[in-house]
This record gives sequence, C-alpha cells and structure tokens, in this order.
Amino acid sequence: MPKDILSIVVILVVIVVMLSEKLSITLTALIGALFCGFAGLVPMSSLFSTMGSTTSMLLIGLGIVGDAFFRTGLGHKVSVFLLNKIGKSEKAVCFSVMLLSLLLTLVANITSVVVTLLPLVKSLCKELDVSVGRMLYPMVASGGFGGALTLVGSVANITGNEVLAEAGLPEMGFFDVAWVGVPLAILGFAWMLTIGWKLLPPNTGYHGEPGEELDSQKNYNPKKMKIAAVVTVLTVAAMMLQLDWLPLYAAALTGGIVLILTGCISERDAWRATNMSTLLLITGLMAIASAVTQSGGGQRIAGWVVTLLGGNTNPYFLTIVLGVVCTVLTSFLSNTAAVALMGPVAISIANSIGANPVTMVMVVVITCNACFATPMGGVAYTVVAKPGNYRFMDYVRMGLPLTVLNLVIAIVVLPLVWKF
Repeated sequence: MPKDILSIVVILVVIVVMLSEKLSITLTALIGALFCGFAGLVPMSSLFSTMGSTTSMLLIGLGIVGDAFFRTGLGHKVSVFLLNKIGKSEKAVCFSVMLLSLLLTLVANITSVVVTLLPLVKSLCKELDVSVGRMLYPMVASGGFGGALTLVGSVANITGNEVLAEAGLPEMGFFDVAWVGVPLAILGFAWMLTIGWKLLPPNTGYHGEPGEELDSQKNYNPKKMKIAAVVTVLTVAAMMLQLDWLPLYAAALTGGIVLILTGCISERDAWRATNMSTLLLITGLMAIASAVTQSGGGQRIAGWVVTLLGGNTNPYFLTIVLGVVCTVLTSFLSNTAAVALMGPVAISIANSIGANPVTMVMVVVITCNACFATPMGGVAYTVVAKPGNYRFMDYVRMGLPLTVLNLVIAIVVLPLVWKF
C-alpha cells in the first residue's frame, strides 16, 4: 500500500478507535505513532521528538502554576470575593460563575477550573435552593469562551501553534485567537443569559448530598497565597509581553520553579500537575500528523476534498467546509486530537489552492475549540455530566447554538484578519 494512503488509513483507524472508547485517546495516539514509525512513515529517531519540544515545556510550567494557584487557596479566595460582590439572585450568581470560569481559564486549564469550582457552585446552589444543572453547563461553556481568548487558554491552541511551527509558518501571538474569542465571549454570555437561559434544565431545587459543600473553613497559608498571586500575575504578564529574551515556555517554567522553591507547591505535587497524559497525547498525535505530512497523505486528502467539491477552489467556500468538518470532529474527539489531525490537512488544502495556510490552521484551531454540544468533546464537559444530571441531548440543546455561533464568527472574522 502506498505510504500516503497508509497514513490516511492510520488516521481513520485512530479516529474510529477513539470514538469507540475501547482504549484511552492517549494510548490510541501512542499506538498509532508507533505504527507510523514501524511502517516507515516517519523516522523512528524523530518519532517522539515533540516530547522534548518547547510546547511540552510550556505545558509543564503552566500545569505547575495553575495547580499552585488552587492549592494555596488563591483560587478559592478569588472565587468567593467575586461572587460576593456581584449578587445573590440566580441569574446574578450564574453570571458571576460564568465570569469567574472565563477569567480563571486565562491562567489555568479548563478541567482544573471546573473541578475546583464544582464544590463552590454546589454550595451556592444549596444556599439558593437551585438545581446544580442550571449552573454547571454555563460554567463549563464560559470556560470554553476563556480558552479562546489567549494562546495558553487551551491546549488545542498550543497544539495548533506547534503545527504552524513544524510547517515553518508564522506562529500565533498571545492574543491572536481573541479575534474570535472576544465576540464569542460577548455573544455567548448574552445568549446564555437570555434565550439560552430558557434551554437550561428546569429548577427543581437542590438535591445534592450533605458532604458536597465547599469546606470554607479550610486553613490556607496567607504568605503562600500572596506569593502564588504575585508569581501567577508576573508569569502571565511575561507571556503577554512576549519578550524576545524570555520565550513563553521559559516564563512558564520559571514561574513554576519559583512556586516550588517557595513551598507554594511541593515538588511531588508539581510533577503530578504536569499532566503526563496530555503530554503523551500531543506527542503521539503530532507524530501521526508528521507521518501524514511527510508521506504525502495531506496532499492526497487535499486533492480528494477539492475533487469532491467539484473543483471549487474558492477559499471562502473551503473555509466553510473545513470549519464544518472540524466542528463535527471535535464534538466526538478531544479538541487537541482534532487540531493535531486536521492542522496538517488544512495546510495541504491551502497550498493546493494557493491560499494562506495560516488562515486555514486558524480555522481549524478556532472551530476545534468549540466542543459545546456533546459530553465527549472535552474532559471538562464530561466532568459536569453526572453532578449536573445531564443527558446527551441536554448538551445538544444547550451547546449546539454556541457551536454554530462559534463557526459563524470564525468564518466571518478569520479571513478578515489573516488574508487569503
């Protein structure tokens, strides 16, 4: 079998296995990567080179900083302060939870944010006698909005940047995704608090267990909390400034090491916070993506797409098609997996029609982040399913409008920022 066809078969098998959930997506990615190496689709010597890349170092540093943010009690203190300031009505609390989730995802992984805010939200729902399901989906959705505001707001963004770097294309700036993220956040908030408010599960009162309330009496070390606050702010500020002498990964690692040395997080907890599963997932998927590119599989897929479209090489039309494909794909795979798999394909399509490949990769990144409509598009969406008592169709009902909104904004805005 020709190598380009074989690489495409590998992608299809990987997608099918991931959808079947017979194996974890991380293990599936690693098996697929190893097969690419043994089949000669990519040199074995460079198969897992991504593990030592600057992307991995960036994720490690951010994992430590984000975990210390919560372990010191800083996340809890910020949460309580904001919620007390905004109000106690159901809609006001929902707005504050959404705002808090969005702000925290600027400095921490959305899954960590959701898991940390979960007990606080349950406690508030008990006090207000409101169903938890009326708060949790808006919380996780707004975390998704926050992930589309900065380069480090989502692992999928960082993965897309790695795709650009490996292709020798200009990399994303810290706020590039915000061209879509800002209007998405504004319109998303407006939707959830108006028409979307009516789509939330009905309020049947609080039905949680007594042991679920937030332990507000837990003692935190004020000194460590202040140190974590300063380090977090300085780390994010350094990454936002994009200093020539201080790359993103160096700023994140420096912040993480300072937090370890000052005792804000133990070394053992710091290494746990690095999320090896995510690092391995990116490594495996990037190896598969490299195999598709090096074997000519991306060019083959691009040719098929153009042929199936009847030879229509209009970049706007292909942008729509690519956006729709990625939107569907990310609803059933992790957004990181979807970006790693579709990024090289987008570059091939762009090159085949003479369009700007950076534009097409940005379409992939933005649309693959919109996993609002199913519980499997992201871990955070899965986490809230049980406590929120959500069914599959609840996600579709609440998230499909947000998914379509994200797609429309991406199709309209991205070609204006990154010219074809």
